[in-house]
Amino acid sequence: PSPPAPGVVAHGPSTWTSGAWPEGQDNHPVRGVSWHEAAAFAAWRARATGRRLRLPTSAEWEIAAGWDLLGGKMRRWPWGDEWPSAADEGRLLTPGARAFDRSPFDCFDMALNVAEWTASTPPDKPAARVLRGGHFFLAESGDEKYVSDASRVARCDTPPAWARLPFFGFRLAETPPEPE
Repeated sequence: PSPPAPGVVAHGPSTWTSGAWPEGQDNHPVRGVSWHEAAAFAAWRARATGRRLRLPTSAEWEIAAGWDLLGGKMRRWPWGDEWPSAADEGRLLTPGARAFDRSPFDCFDMALNVAEWTASTPPDKPAARVLRGGHFFLAESGDEKYVSDASRVARCDTPPAWARLPFFGFRLAETPPEPE
């Protein structure tokens, strides 16, 4: 993909038509957004709610996705270290629909729904941002080993911040209020 031309205004994510939410996907994650759009939404939502909402850092995302509190170690995938047979369905679903895709911190769909933008910038790529998590497009390869490897908690990509691929999404983190 290329950056948008100067003066071009997007009307919603790249997966929307004429600025409208796709029919039948009102409970699905927003996808097809750039890092700039995700960060702008986080800032808007924080102002609208008065809460300290933001994109998570890459490290926060990884801990939320796979840190096993009881085992004291990082899991290979959010649900554990074994690849489930139902994991490679290859379709976008309502969050929580894959009951097994749940982290120890009760975060759903961190491996198989949409890849998620984080607030982190790779040190060697100032125009890029860190993207975490596997996504539903991976299953189109038909190669279960590729899908399982690409869905690992430790894996990340570093696309340009302006990229708006149809499987790029985000989730928000919240900074707790300062103690009084």
